[in-house]
Order: sequence, then structure tokens, then C-alpha cells
Amino acid sequence: MRKMMAVLAVALLAAPVMGQFGNFGPQDAKQLLAIPNVQKELKLSEEQTKALTDATKTLFEKLDAARKDMDFAAFPGIFADYGKALEKVHGKLDAKQLERLEQIEFQSGTKGMFKNPRVFGRAGIQKSLKLDDKQKEKVQKMLSEMEKDFKEIDDDAKGDFAKMFQANMKKNKELAKTYESVLEQLTEEQKKSFDKVGGAPVDLASGFFKDKGPKKEKDKAKEDKKDEK
Repeated sequence: MRKMMAVLAVALLAAPVMGQFGNFGPQDAKQLLAIPNVQKELKLSEEQTKALTDATKTLFEKLDAARKDMDFAAFPGIFADYGKALEKVHGKLDAKQLERLEQIEFQSGTKGMFKNPRVFGRAGIQKSLKLDDKQKEKVQKMLSEMEKDFKEIDDDAKGDFAKMFQANMKKNKELAKTYESVLEQLTEEQKKSFDKVGGAPVDLASGFFKDKGPKKEKDKAKEDKKDEK
């Protein structure tokens, strides 16, 4: 039972990192910064890239240690620290980088396995889609109602890892439902403009797990043998 709880906890709480692969849910702009191809597309400095790489490596190391110790209570703090690292880099992006990141978030939210209706609430996206005031008002109302439902789901599951895992599934269903509702408010011309609004496509899956976290003993042994040759 404890082993099952550990698996559920790591899976659920790793969502901010894993979601870009379509496993747990859609990712927001800050979380997308953890993806190497996004960093490259934004032309981040070596310092910014290193900060993100180090933060992600530390995240995996702490998660691995907490998992081994069955210390579930440590997970929220671990992810809070990771979120601060992402926020620090995000806060220093210039206007051009922020605009491009918003486009990439739109790509992720409209083309990924998990749809993210929140992207339609971004001012830059609304402008690109040429939403009128009535559409903006309806979208905002839908998003507000969704967030209210999310709070109720989270409050009900708080402190119970099994419920939290189920809550994540419920929220993904709500996201999909709201996404479809938002699409119903758009014209065919606006829907056809999605590719243009998202800009040049970016591969959001490749290379994320490279050099992340502690290596297993087998992997270390293989590397040692390579070095000996």
C-alpha cells in the first residue's frame, strides 16, 4: 500500500515537469521553460539555461530522496522551490521573449494531448485571434467558473494522495470540457488562424530527460567502463 502511495504521489506531484509529454496535464508558460527546445527558441543566456538545468536536476534529486524516504510531506516544498526557480528566470525575460513564450504556450495548449483553455485568456492571444469584447467576456466567465470548480476539487482532495491523483484526472476533464466550450465561441476563421497565432512550431518533447537527476548504479557502471576504454 505504501509503495502504491509513493508511486501515486510522485506521479501526481511531478505533473509540472512531466506534463509536456502529455502524461498528466497541460503546462503553463513558466513550466515550459524547463524544456531545452523552448530555452533554445527563446535564446536564453548561458546563465539562465544553467539556472533552469540546475533547478530541474535538483528537483529530480530531491524527489528521488523523498521517494526513498517515503517522505510525502516534503513534496510540496520541493515543488515550491522549483517554481521559484522558474519564476526567477521568467521574471527576467524581455518583451520579445515573453511574446514568443506565449505563442509556444498556445501551441502546447491547443495541439498537445491535454488542452489548456487558459491560453485563450492571455491578452496577446486574444489580440492575435481578434476576439471581440463579447467573446472575451464569455471566455473570461468560462475560465472563472473552471477555476472555481478546480478549487472545490482541490479542497476536497487536500491531504489525501489517492484523492489528489483522482482530482488531477477530474481537472483534466474539466480543462477539456472548458476548452471545447471556448472553441464554440470562436468563428471558423479564428480557428483556422491557430497555426499563425502559435508561430513557428517547437518540439516540446525532445531531450527533456537528458542528464536529469541522480543516475542509477547500472548507468554509472556503464559510463565508468566507457571511460576505461
